[in-house]
Amino acid sequence: MSLQYLFARIVNTLFNWLYAPFAWAYDWVANLVSLGRWQKWILAIQPLLERDPILELGFGPGHLQAALLNSRRNVTGVDLSRQMCTMAQQRITREGHAPRLVRATGQKLPFPSEAFGCLVATFPAPYLFQTETAEEASRVLIPGGRLVVLAFAQFQGNTLPEMIMRKIFRQTGQERTKSWTANHLLLVFQQAGFETQIQRVRCGSDVLQVLVLNKQ
Repeated sequence: MSLQYLFARIVNTLFNWLYAPFAWAYDWVANLVSLGRWQKWILAIQPLLERDPILELGFGPGHLQAALLNSRRNVTGVDLSRQMCTMAQQRITREGHAPRLVRATGQKLPFPSEAFGCLVATFPAPYLFQTETAEEASRVLIPGGRLVVLAFAQFQGNTLPEMIMRKIFRQTGQERTKSWTANHLLLVFQQAGFETQIQRVRCGSDVLQVLVLNKQ
């Protein structure tokens, strides 16, 4: 077993823990690995969410949910983590909104067909890449609806912290994830009836790779 493989396994296991028993530390760790840019990256894709109502797949701590509600968008969220549901509900309530959050999986969405104009997922877990999720996304979207996926972010600066984080991302498999996303994720959604494209979105000095998947 190589040191690179072992390092990647450790980091990925830690992130899985952050989504359940250690969810209280999620924001802190996310800000650490993104050099404080995590929330900016997530919020940068809002202009791509063209139609309401919106469904967020895997809303996590609820930052995008709160931002969309503050912009008077019609948004609902699904997430399997009980801890994340609690955190997001508290955040949205503090913002003065009534949360519309459902504890469910992306492979089996508890909504009627053609219920949403737009779906969104940010830094998604592997479940999003499964055929069942792609088919459910197609089912709940209206004709001409869109799924927007923030796949990953790239540091473009040349400061020492940015260079260190680029190296860490390579060690944890992010470079392989880029190829996997382009070659396999898009194919899964094409087979589910989506027209697919990859957009590069600027966020300060960073570049976000965003998958824009339109239901045909």
